[in-house]
Amino acid sequence: MKHLALTTLTLTLCTGWSGADVLRPERVSADATWLAHLDVDAVRASSLWGLVSASEHINVTDGLADLDEVEAKFGIHPLHDLKSITAYGAEEGSDTGVALLSVTDRIDGALERLKSEEGYRAVSHDGLELHTWDDDGDRVYAYVHASGAERVVVFSDDAVRAAFGVRVLLGQSPSLATGTPTTASPLVARPMPGSMVFFAAGPELSRFEDFEPASAIAGLAKELVFDLAESQGLLQARATLVAENVEDAMNVAQILQGLKALLSLSLLGDDDIPPAVRQMANALQFNARGQEVVIEFAYDVRRLFEELEALEAR
Repeated sequence: MKHLALTTLTLTLCTGWSGADVLRPERVSADATWLAHLDVDAVRASSLWGLVSASEHINVTDGLADLDEVEAKFGIHPLHDLKSITAYGAEEGSDTGVALLSVTDRIDGALERLKSEEGYRAVSHDGLELHTWDDDGDRVYAYVHASGAERVVVFSDDAVRAAFGVRVLLGQSPSLATGTPTTASPLVARPMPGSMVFFAAGPELSRFEDFEPASAIAGLAKELVFDLAESQGLLQARATLVAENVEDAMNVAQILQGLKALLSLSLLGDDDIPPAVRQMANALQFNARGQEVVIEFAYDVRRLFEELEALEAR
């Protein structure tokens, strides 16, 4: 489920829309242990996207020709009709989750075409009619909810979770907006103005312990909130790690400072590295406040684009 959501998130970064489709906590289950939100509208409206899409040196659409075939076959284009994706999981240690796709009403025609595909069938679960089909050997379950011109597609690889996600969406089960999550939960955090990518996790953070070098950090931190936004001409990234205690927070901060120092040394030892890269590395800031470690990055959008474009042209 997470792999499907991450693949879709990656594809939708290459888009061009106006407006914003912010995180809707009333659509996320109150028992969620992690959530991720990609505001495709905000990405499309960002200055950075405008600069990148007009660049002669940075081509972000290579390898996406297959999406034109999707439009030809189903009448919907993932890069044009998708507004946002929200994914969350509510069972600690499980890969099963729910993804909510906010799309245009062109999905109606796509659904009708999907019904004629081999392997498609409609099933009833908990009084709801779900659409299901085979996706590379895995069965996917979906429900389409109409709200004016918007369509919200609920996806899961588990019929029970899909139905539960629908009940939350319809306001029939507790959500982050109507339930009673603890105020200390990272999932009560809200994205910054201009947020494009937002992620929050509590116990699920421990699942990254098998990955180096994140394992040492994941082993000490119990919560994470990450946000990537563009506001007032600045690209801003902020990650807040919460440790079990102050000592663990200081250890996390020291690990991060050590990684930054190693990066700075490696850049200093290579004369081929442009000064702009060193400046971007220096823009990373770490601060320990009690049990929290805050990692921040802020950079002028146009300057960042020009420096990235120069690197691409080298």
